[in-house]
Amino acid sequence: MGTYKVCVYAICKNEEKFADRWMDSMGEADLVVVLDTGSEDGTAERLRARGAQVTVEQILPWRFDAARNRSLELVPEDVDPCVCPDLDEVFRPGWREALEQACGQCRNCALAETRLHVVFGDGARDAEILLVGEGPGQHEDEQGVPFVGPAGKLLDDMLEIIGLDRTKVYVANIVKCRPPKNRDPLNVEQDACIGWLRRQTALLRPKMIVCLGRIAAKAIIQENFKITEQHGQWFQRGGVQMTAIYHPSALLRDEGKRPETFVDLKKIQAKIREICTHTPC
Repeated sequence: MGTYKVCVYAICKNEEKFADRWMDSMGEADLVVVLDTGSEDGTAERLRARGAQVTVEQILPWRFDAARNRSLELVPEDVDPCVCPDLDEVFRPGWREALEQACGQCRNCALAETRLHVVFGDGARDAEILLVGEGPGQHEDEQGVPFVGPAGKLLDDMLEIIGLDRTKVYVANIVKCRPPKNRDPLNVEQDACIGWLRRQTALLRPKMIVCLGRIAAKAIIQENFKITEQHGQWFQRGGVQMTAIYHPSALLRDEGKRPETFVDLKKIQAKIREICTHTPC
């Protein structure tokens, strides 16, 4: 796990009193990127003196989410985990090692006993679009990468229809370990694993989440979601646009659902063009 390049990014304004303590605790990062939104003290200068890459830029009109998203845009593409703390937060020594190891050592539920690999996620670290399935299958468990079997091939074809590929999106699952015999993940397994997805979402800060299938939609959009009735509809949570389409596996089993899914994909393409800033499609 030691091949990660870890970047810390943050926003700040008039927080000079925290600068040294904060930079001390971020010493294990490979890169520190900060967006200063108009400090009138010496925050930007102090952070630069300590080695941070600081961009000074006002966000008008002020929106916290816009500032956070802008700070993420300043993160280079060649980094892996992007950690987003505030300047008044201090990390304990060893946080980097903990971040890298925790992904592969989770034993929060019984699925850990039968897995070959933790299938954490894959794709662009600055993706504006997060695709979420239900869980790994046999091929994913063997390779440690989501959506690499027949359903993954179909997912690639679906992305291609709207001008996307795996380099432009991020793909994850509700559970990170394969349920035995590819059964649906149990509620207790979803509850044990959902924290990983929340952490991924917090780090990624996508503008859009596309749920692949009913299980992801029930976990993310609403508990009573009905995929046959509500696929292709849009919902909003915390400024993030969300929708659901049929899972690629369902489309392999029932090709009659494909025309509806094509319409849903074109809706997603239109929404991307409306709200995304660096995802051409």
